[in-house]
Amino acid sequence: MIQVNVKLYGVLRRRQPEPVSGPPQQPFIMPLPDGTSAGDLIAALNIERGLVAGLAVNGKTADENT
Repeated sequence: MIQVNVKLYGVLRRRQPEPVSGPPQQPFIMPLPDGTSAGDLIAALNIERGLVAGLAVNGKTADENT
């Protein structure tokens, strides 16, 4: 398992899973299986692919295969 620090912006803030504590603008930790890609994370959060305008992994621009 890996622990992913997630911060959602704009309309995606509504996709913060329950029961994550804190306001939607705060980052949250999401446990995911080893080998999970950014695209897998998007799917796990039930975010439609067309809503994602950009991704960053470790502070660098990434794509859904990262």
